[in-house]
Amino acid sequence: MLLPIKYPPMNSTFEIYTDGGCSGNPGLGAWAYVVQSNGELIQKGSAGDSLTTNNKMELTAVIKALEYVQSHHRERGVTIHTDSQYVKQGITSWIHNWKRNGWKTAAKKPVKNKELWIALDAARTGLSVEWKWVPGHAGVELNELCDTMVNQEMDILKGGTDSKECTEASPSTTRVAQPEIGSIDFGSTPANIVYVATSLDGYIADANGGLDWLQMVPNPQKDDLGFSAFMGEIDAILMGRITYESVLAMDHPWPYSKPLFVYSSSHVTIPEELQHQVFSIEGTPKKVIDILNSKGHQRIYIDGGKTIQGFLREELIDELIISKMPILLGRGIPLFGDLPHPQEFQLASSTTLLGEIVVSRYQKKG
Repeated sequence: MLLPIKYPPMNSTFEIYTDGGCSGNPGLGAWAYVVQSNGELIQKGSAGDSLTTNNKMELTAVIKALEYVQSHHRERGVTIHTDSQYVKQGITSWIHNWKRNGWKTAAKKPVKNKELWIALDAARTGLSVEWKWVPGHAGVELNELCDTMVNQEMDILKGGTDSKECTEASPSTTRVAQPEIGSIDFGSTPANIVYVATSLDGYIADANGGLDWLQMVPNPQKDDLGFSAFMGEIDAILMGRITYESVLAMDHPWPYSKPLFVYSSSHVTIPEELQHQVFSIEGTPKKVIDILNSKGHQRIYIDGGKTIQGFLREELIDELIISKMPILLGRGIPLFGDLPHPQEFQLASSTTLLGEIVVSRYQKKG
């Protein structure tokens, strides 16, 4: 049942904020949206699901919001604010090629979440929609409200209560459906985190910089092995320039939905389409962390071999999540370098993925 907070003036446009989240991938998750007109809340909706993915929740939130507009106010202009680059880039850019290619990616693989993309494409039909990306967990009021609603839905599911779709246009919360659970506990406290795959002998790339060996374990379901769940638990990414340039050169869409800061003292080229999400940053490791913390980024994913080693030397790494691949490379690019003195970590959790990859999470002692 829809209970509008108040009916908006006929000439007003809608500002819609959406969010989706999961505590694992796949696993327990939820989605939420709020609709605002002339600075006043018009509608809210949310729901949880015991088995879903983060991307499904992000998509569902936007679909439900647009379905509300289609049903009640389809003559109005709409601005969608999402903190998911997956949603924004997908609906404004990637979808055109997907449709031309018969819902196949550039690599000729089936598009993931095809049914939801088709539903989203249909939900926007006939509407004038502007798409805007907003940084998550950055103090944007209505984005934070959606995040709170998502967490409330997941709390309901964790407590064993069924979450039923609920929509409402009053200061109370609305609900709908979907969640996510994984076997790896990524934690939630402020931390600087390394999340990386290595060979059994501790290399992150072979002697030629190659990474083909990371695909050695069969993965017929194309599971992302918890990466989306991990990304859902962090606030920002700090990446070395060489690693950033390698990601940029890969033949696939931009893979990150969180703000990414390229750690470099030299010039960093950032494509125009990523300038709202990718930023350069320099300074000592301690200064850089202080800057990111001041921006509200408390859980930071540290990536790039030299960057990881530099932050370890300064004792600024709080957690290590290491996926051990069942291969000895013999030589290559090592994860760890020299340290001025030993640092003690304790095992927080360990799990096996695809029957062969051991993922261990370590937390720094003290």
